[in-house]
Amino acid sequence: EERERLEQQLESQFRQHAAEQLHEASESAHRSEELASRVDSLEAGLGESRAAVAAVAASLSEERERLEQQLESQFRQHAAEQLHEASESAHRSEELASRVDSLEAGLGESRAAVAAVAASLSEERERL
Repeated sequence: EERERLEQQLESQFRQHAAEQLHEASESAHRSEELASRVDSLEAGLGESRAAVAAVAASLSEERERLEQQLESQFRQHAAEQLHEASESAHRSEELASRVDSLEAGLGESRAAVAAVAASLSEERERL
């Protein structure tokens, strides 16, 4: 009887232990499913975040390209304006140099005429 009672007690403990192990395994499997679902959700969110980052990077790259082109266009326009102003300034300088040359020539002629008149007056004085 004692032996039978001990066998039944051992079998009962074994069944209880097996039931506990089965319950823990079931809870662990349930937690694993929940974690797997959360991992899937996080991976999907990460994929969406990566797509958003790629879209922002592409947008920034386009904006950078647009700004570079705008800056280059402004630079070229400014350079063209500067070149035009330099060309006009050079033309004005050439005109002024020509006028100075003409005035100097006229001044030389006037000096020669004054010298001729002075010489003529000097001759006239000596003759008188």
